[in-house]
Amino acid sequence: MFTPYRTITIGARVQYVVKVSPEDYDFLMQWRWTYAVSHQGGGLVYARRSVRSIAAGPSSSG
Repeated sequence: MFTPYRTITIGARVQYVVKVSPEDYDFLMQWRWTYAVSHQGGGLVYARRSVRSIAAGPSSSG
């Protein structure tokens, strides 16, 4: 049976597309996402939440 999914693009320079369930999409879109590679030349890519906030803008302190 075909299960529908939504996609989230992770990464800034190199980008990967991650398939997520429609039920989880809105929850997961609360954060920016980045990725980690298992090791140099490794074939495993792990999605992880970015430490940067979506709402964070440039700092105005000076």
